[in-house]
Amino acid sequence: MAGSTLSYRGVLTAGVYAQLRQLGEKLDVHVLSADTRGTAREQLHDLPSRLHILTGSDHDVQMIFDCEFGGKKGRIVVRAAS
Repeated sequence: MAGSTLSYRGVLTAGVYAQLRQLGEKLDVHVLSADTRGTAREQLHDLPSRLHILTGSDHDVQMIFDCEFGGKKGRIVVRAAS
């Protein structure tokens, strides 16, 4: 699912809700969205995820997350483009 479109016309596409729920049980899920239709918070409100709304007109964004996996600390860099 990384880098793919999660919704169509402001509504989560088929199967995405269940996939995000399953991922959220095992991982910290961060969703990047331009939220063009203003529905992202509503669509994701009860899922174990963190929503990041992209602002401005240039949605090339880079986010860096501190993480820990298998007892090792590191960073994950996520690039998203609208």
